[in-house]
Amino acid sequence: MIKLAVWLAELGYFQKINFIFLVVGHTKNAADRLFNSMKKEYRKHNIFTFEDLVSKLGESDSVTIHQPNANDFLDYDKLLDGPYRKLAGQIKKNHIFTCDDMDDVMKLQQSNLLEHQETLVCLRKTNWKDADLRELTEYAERVLKPIP
Repeated sequence: MIKLAVWLAELGYFQKINFIFLVVGHTKNAADRLFNSMKKEYRKHNIFTFEDLVSKLGESDSVTIHQPNANDFLDYDKLLDGPYRKLAGQIKKNHIFTCDDMDDVMKLQQSNLLEHQETLVCLRKTNWKDADLRELTEYAERVLKPIP
């Protein structure tokens, strides 16, 4: 998800992207409330298939169901592993991730408190350092395919 944020900012879809991963036990937000309102209905029924789940969720006024198909799932891992460095195991305590029009730089911050300093991380691999928007777009057209 972090590499996707940088990718979308580099392609110009967004000027600034924030990912805020809330601390466990402190996730009382709008998404939680929607999931809880959905659970009130479907947990009362025996649901055995995906179609049953879609039917029950579709009864809620606050939920719109969009049925996916296999071609909706694209291999973004393959796409983003090309130009960007691997992050697994490198980020452990940060909860706020921000990227903006600073190209391939991600700002990491543990929280929005002043005592938690920011760290800037350049995510782009060296061999992609000078790639421009046209090159990134052409690369995506070649590489981004449905997951087999």
